[in-house]
Amino acid sequence: DGRFGTPLWSAGVFQPDFTPAFHADGRVYVGDQRGLHCFRPDGSRIWYHQTGLPTRMAGTLDGDLLVVAENHLFRLTADGKRSLWSFDGVAPWTQPFVAVNRQLLVAHTIYGDVYALDPETGELRWHDVFWVSSSGVSFTDADGDAWPDPCVVANAGEVLILSGDDGSILWSRNIRGFTGEAIPRFHDIDGDGTPELLLAAQNSFAYAFRVERPSANSLHWPDFSVSHALQAGR
Repeated sequence: DGRFGTPLWSAGVFQPDFTPAFHADGRVYVGDQRGLHCFRPDGSRIWYHQTGLPTRMAGTLDGDLLVVAENHLFRLTADGKRSLWSFDGVAPWTQPFVAVNRQLLVAHTIYGDVYALDPETGELRWHDVFWVSSSGVSFTDADGDAWPDPCVVANAGEVLILSGDDGSILWSRNIRGFTGEAIPRFHDIDGDGTPELLLAAQNSFAYAFRVERPSANSLHWPDFSVSHALQAGR
């Protein structure tokens, strides 16, 4: 009846996966233990893509869907009928992340493996083990080669910027007392035209790292941190 909190609709799914429903392009996607549901805004089901595995919607890519089913990652057409490509990791995936310019797709597993794929074909560009946490991935161009370089956070508190071209470490910084649960973001906070790397960590500190560098491989870029002063309101 339109009152606040009144359900607009409900639909039966088989033991839904413990991830939020995903809304994109005027549709609602819900994964369950056997596949992926696609609903209209009125709750009517458009299609169901069966995988036989716990499945969840992970993102969109040029109108197609990025879908995760345990260790399987695949690109599904919007009508749910055809997989354009699929890639299997060594363990279940956490979440795939695609660079804004669509040059690179980076995904990591629950065991910390990092994979870089071609978003168009699903072909592997590189793979390594960095013990990456369940945190997010952000992209920058750290070495000036016009290629997106992913920034990831490892469980031991190490922040890494990797070459999007070959996965080599361009920059790393270990944060003491930091357990690795943080989402890196790049923003130009000082207005100099160069984005800084921002992190809010579980050790009650917020960090901002400058990305200007003496050389692409420098491990000693200048940085500054904003600490408990944030909690005090200063």
